[in-house]
Amino acid sequence: MIANLRLFRGLARLAAAVAAGIGALALFGWTQGALWLTSVVPGLVPMKPNTSACIMAFSLALGIQSLWPSKPAAIGARIIALASGAIAILTLAEYLFGWHLGIDQFLMLDQTRSGIPGRMGTNTAIALALIGIGVALEAGEADIVILRAHIVTLGAAVVALFTLVGYMYSATYLYQVASTTPMAMNTAIAILLLCGAVLWLKPDRGLMAAVHSADGAGLMLRSMIPAAVIIPVVLGWLALSGERAGFYDTTYGVALLVLSTIAIFTLLTAGNSRSVRALDATRSRAQKDLEEAFVSVEQRVVERTHELNEALARLADSEHRFELATEGSNSGVLDLDILSDKLHCSRRWNEMLGRGGDQPLNTAAFIELVHPDERTSAMRALLAHFKGSTESFSIEVRMRHTDGTHRWMLSRGRALRDERGRAVRMIGSQTDISEIKALQEALRDASIRDGITGLYNRTHFVERLNAATHLAVRHDLPLSFCMFDIDHFKQVNDTYGHVVGDDVIRAVGAAIAAGIRAEDVGARYGGDEFCIMFEGTPAAGAAMCLERIKARVENTPFFSKDGRRFSTTLSFGVSNLADRSVPELIEAADRALYEAKSRGRSRIVVDTYTPPIRKHA
Repeated sequence: MIANLRLFRGLARLAAAVAAGIGALALFGWTQGALWLTSVVPGLVPMKPNTSACIMAFSLALGIQSLWPSKPAAIGARIIALASGAIAILTLAEYLFGWHLGIDQFLMLDQTRSGIPGRMGTNTAIALALIGIGVALEAGEADIVILRAHIVTLGAAVVALFTLVGYMYSATYLYQVASTTPMAMNTAIAILLLCGAVLWLKPDRGLMAAVHSADGAGLMLRSMIPAAVIIPVVLGWLALSGERAGFYDTTYGVALLVLSTIAIFTLLTAGNSRSVRALDATRSRAQKDLEEAFVSVEQRVVERTHELNEALARLADSEHRFELATEGSNSGVLDLDILSDKLHCSRRWNEMLGRGGDQPLNTAAFIELVHPDERTSAMRALLAHFKGSTESFSIEVRMRHTDGTHRWMLSRGRALRDERGRAVRMIGSQTDISEIKALQEALRDASIRDGITGLYNRTHFVERLNAATHLAVRHDLPLSFCMFDIDHFKQVNDTYGHVVGDDVIRAVGAAIAAGIRAEDVGARYGGDEFCIMFEGTPAAGAAMCLERIKARVENTPFFSKDGRRFSTTLSFGVSNLADRSVPELIEAADRALYEAKSRGRSRIVVDTYTPPIRKHA
C-alpha cells in the first residue's frame, strides 16, 4: 500500500510537470510567432497566453506542495494558486458584465485576431477557476478541506472532459460556450493532467482514500472508474465513425453501442466479483494464520522463558557458566550488582536493541532506554521488588533501539538477598515480544470489527455507547442515536444472491465511514441493520448527516452477476438521549425506524421525545 501511495505521488508530480510543459510550449510559440506550437494540431484553436501562464502557475504550486511539504511552502502554493485563479475569475466577470480590464493582453497580443484578442474561453475560465480553488484547498491539512479540494477539482475535470469529447465527436457546443472563445484541445489535456495531479498528490486522503483502500470497495473503484470514463467515449467514437463512413445507419450504430457497452461492463463486473471473493478468501486465510502464529509464538516464549529461568537458577553463582547459558539462549540476560549499581548485559540483550556490548550501563541508563510512557511504572515495579513487596520483577515495556524505534520487551528478574533481606543482586531476562504485541493488536482489531464492512461490531459498539452516554449525562452534552436498515434486503438476497447482497452491505458501510465525523461511531448491528452514535450532536444535526449517507447509497448503482442493474433505499430512526437509559435510547430509535417503514420506507424519522420538566421543591 505504501509503495502504491509513493507511485501515485510520483504520478502527481509527473502530471504537473507535463501540464507545465504544455503551457510553456504554447507560451514559447506565442513569443516566437510559431502559432503551430500553441495547439495540438495546426489549425485547431490555440491555447491563449494567459491560459498558458495560469497552467504553469498551477503546476508550480503543486510542485511546491509535493517537494516541500511545510507550512511556509503551503502558504506560498496557496497564494500562487489563488492569484492565478483570480485571472480566470476576472475573465468570467469580463464576459458577465461586459468589462474590458486589459488582462486579455497582459502577456502579449493574440496574433490570431480571433474572437476577443487574448481572452480565454468561458469554459476555460470556469475550469481554471475551479483548479485554482482546488490547488489552494489541497494545501490544507484537514480531511474535510482535502475532500472539498477533490470535489472542486472533479468539476474542472468534467469541463475538460466535455471539451475532449467535443473534439472527438466534432460537437462544437461541447467545447465552446455560445460565441465565446472555444477551449483549446491542449488546454483540456493540461487541465485534466492538473486535476490528476491534485487528486494524486494526497492519494490517501479525501475522495481518493476510498479508491486506494485495500478492501473490496477500493478494488471495485480502481477497476471500474477508468473503464466507466474511457469505454463509453471510445465505443461512442467508433460507432459514430462507422456511421459517418456509411457502414450502417444511426439505429444500427446505437444498438451496437448499447450491446457492446453492456457486454464489456458485464465482463468487468464479473471479473471484479471474482477479485473481491479472492480478497475475502485471502483475508480469512490470513486471519487463521495470524491466530495460529500467535499461539505458536506465545508457546515458544513460555517454553524458552521457563528453560531460561531454570538455567539461571542453576548457574547464578558461576560467571563462566553464566556466559555459556547466555550464549545459548535467544533471550537477553541481565546481571545487576545493586550495591555498586553496575549492570552486565549479555550479547543477545545488546543485539536486541542494536547496542554494542562495550557500552556501559547502570540502573539509570537502563530506565532511560524505556519509553517515557512506561518509565515511571517500570521504576516503581523495580523498587517494589527491591523492597520485597513483590516476589519477582516482571513488566512489559517499550525500549529504544539504536535505530530510533521502540521494541516491546518482556523484562523479568528475581533479586538475591543477604542475611538481612536486602536485595544485593538481581538476575533477569529480557525477551523481544514485539511480534506478540503486533499479533495481539491485530486480533483485538479483528474481534471488534465486522468482517464485511470494517465497521465496529455490535458488541464493541454497545460498549462505546454505554461509555458515551455516561459522559454525556455527566457533562450535560447532547447525544443522538440512529438505527437504520436496507429496505427489502431479503428480496435483494433472494433475487440477486448473497454475494451481491454483501456488495450492498459493503457499500452502506463505506457510505457510513465516509459520511460521519471522527468522533462519531458507526457499526453493523446485525444482518442488514446499522447504527450510528453522534456524540455532541442533537437528533436534528444527526439527521442532516444521515441525509448525505442516504443519498450516497440510494444513488449508487448495483449490478447482479448477469449484469442487471438495481438500486436500494434506506430507512432511518433517530432518537435523542435526553434522560433515557441506553436500552430506552435504542428502543426509541427502533420505534422511529418502524414508523419510517410504515410511512413507506426510504425516509428518516426523528423521535420527538421531550424530557419532562422536573419540579423543584
